[in-house]
Amino acid sequence: MRVPAWLRPRRLDAAALGLAALFGLADLAYPYNGDQALFALGAQKMFHGAALYRDFWDLKQPAIYLFYLSGGALFGFGEIGLHLFELGYWLLFGALLAVALRGAFRDVRLASAVPFLVVAGYYAGNGPPQLTQVEALAGFPLFVFTAAAVAIRRGREPRRTLYAVAGLAAGVTLLWKLLFIGIIAAIVLALAFHAKARATQRPPHDAAACAAAALAGFTAPLLAFAAYTLANHEGALVLETFFVIPAKIAATIPAGSPERLLWSARWFEHMYLALIVLGALGLARSPGDRGGAWRTALGAWIAGAAFVIAAQRQSWWDYHFDLFLVPLGILGAFGIDALLQGVTVPARPSRLAAGLLIALAVLFLAARPLASAGRNLGLLERNGFAREPAQRLRYQYAASEQSAEGIDAAAYLNAPGRMAGEIYVAGDPTVYIYSGRQQAVALNGWSLEFFVGDQWHELYRELAAAAPPYVFVGEVYRTLLPEKSPEIARLLATRYRIGWREHLGAWYAAVHPALATQPRRVAISVRPAS
Repeated sequence: MRVPAWLRPRRLDAAALGLAALFGLADLAYPYNGDQALFALGAQKMFHGAALYRDFWDLKQPAIYLFYLSGGALFGFGEIGLHLFELGYWLLFGALLAVALRGAFRDVRLASAVPFLVVAGYYAGNGPPQLTQVEALAGFPLFVFTAAAVAIRRGREPRRTLYAVAGLAAGVTLLWKLLFIGIIAAIVLALAFHAKARATQRPPHDAAACAAAALAGFTAPLLAFAAYTLANHEGALVLETFFVIPAKIAATIPAGSPERLLWSARWFEHMYLALIVLGALGLARSPGDRGGAWRTALGAWIAGAAFVIAAQRQSWWDYHFDLFLVPLGILGAFGIDALLQGVTVPARPSRLAAGLLIALAVLFLAARPLASAGRNLGLLERNGFAREPAQRLRYQYAASEQSAEGIDAAAYLNAPGRMAGEIYVAGDPTVYIYSGRQQAVALNGWSLEFFVGDQWHELYRELAAAAPPYVFVGEVYRTLLPEKSPEIARLLATRYRIGWREHLGAWYAAVHPALATQPRRVAISVRPAS
């Protein structure tokens, strides 16, 4: 069968993806931060038969755990294995970007530049706290939805297939985070207004069949997840996790500080100034130009993403702003296209000189992420490119402050003579990674400040039943634990003794059975954290 011309790979695509892959390869040994460590732990439990939410609970929707489960099953659950899987995911996405955007630019070569702007931008701008997070990874299904929606509005056939693909991509996107429905809705509305304004709105003659195809695609991934929850007898728990608990958090937990939101916005601006400038230029072009439907949809993506970030007022973490990365990367290519078309002199040397000047300007604007990538490469080189476990540990200790703290805290458990068994960490989950232990109960201890209702009593009940040999209480939760759960404080005071205390927190070791009749009462300090 002959492959259509627009599907055939091009050398320029391969070159762009190869160059982007170099940025990803430099990040393979990056350590997990707290979120990534939690995802890896949950996925590893799932790999060994645990049910997500019932046996390992988190507020996140399931796609991130399925991503880590897939990567872990293929390459192992360590950092290098998961980051290698992640790199393959981004390169596949990059190839799709190059193919789907052919014909959107006046200079056709810029379709090949998009994978580099997006994929290399992702790796150059993000570090351990931001890599392998929901917001960036969900860009893949969101783009598939956007591409199908743009093709539908442009009247491409077969319509039913496009509707099914759009519905499927939307359903998969919601498995990453339910709030992303705001981005999907913004894209649909913007494209509808765009088509109406340009008088290109052509309802399909088989509207009912198209709607059925979209609905079938949308419900397929959601029904598959529903079947999983019912098979594990956790339907009510999942509904509570997705809807009841978030509503309680929104009603009872104070919003994050505006300073945090401002800091996160500034971080994104510092790292992605080049894409912001070029993307703004690409978005500002007249809707009548080539690619107008694309720019309308991408502008709506950005507006929807801003709404989603604002709605997560208890969070406002820096990685949330990676929702802007994919649309800005594509719009950045439109911006470069506009700059090249602004060169009116047709002579080839003049166009070449103009292209070089644009490249230099982009490099100047991208100085911060490139400098960050350079520092990481230098750190890798000084630690033997993390080839051996000891070199990797030294590299990770230096690459991330949170990893350094996790390594220091785990050192207590790694000393000779420690009791075996699963543990519990009220704090940074990287302690699990560096101690080689698993979580003893279902409720994780990474976001205790978001516990509501009976969750504190449930955590006490699980800890009392599991009786882990060691419990770590991070400094951040030293005052929260006794305040929210006197039951857990009494449990630690009567069944455990402090085996290690530093500024990072304290390890509680289970007392010897012979001491159970006369427990040592060591209460958690209720002094304000310094």
